[in-house]
Amino acid sequence: LAAEENAKLSMSEWIKNSMYLYTPEDWDWPTSGLFNLTMPKSSESLKTKTITTRSYLSGFDDEGFVYFPSACANGEKCSIHVALHGCQQGKSVVGDVFATKAGYLEVAELNNIIVIFPQVVKSLMLPTNPMGCWDWWGYSSIYYATQSAPQMSGVKNMIDTVRMIKKVFAATN
Repeated sequence: LAAEENAKLSMSEWIKNSMYLYTPEDWDWPTSGLFNLTMPKSSESLKTKTITTRSYLSGFDDEGFVYFPSACANGEKCSIHVALHGCQQGKSVVGDVFATKAGYLEVAELNNIIVIFPQVVKSLMLPTNPMGCWDWWGYSSIYYATQSAPQMSGVKNMIDTVRMIKKVFAATN
């Protein structure tokens, strides 16, 4: 029981300190018929904290987005999808527009898919990434396209954290 309590606390602290959380309870409309509706313009901003996957070379923003569909938050078995924004589409440039307007949330809600939206920021200093792109050319490491690359290992850590959260949701319901 103590391990479960610690897992709940860890999940709660991770969400509060690292991510924006979108859940249907925050929406002012029912979750049925999502394709005919406009996504809400505002979200609850949670406390900013550097997540453990961030490193100097990774280029990660201090915050990202994660979406837990209502069924997943109620303990249903859910898949995880990682949505990587394009160049100049990170939170520091367009806010939550990519996460809320690209259609991922509607599809995720209807298909029980948790979506992680990691964010990358632009940088004019080393490592140079003036457009805020994901590392497709090697600015973070010569191993940028491998599992050990800063961004890839950071995203893997995010997936592992969301898996832990899923287990807590399943155990509490």
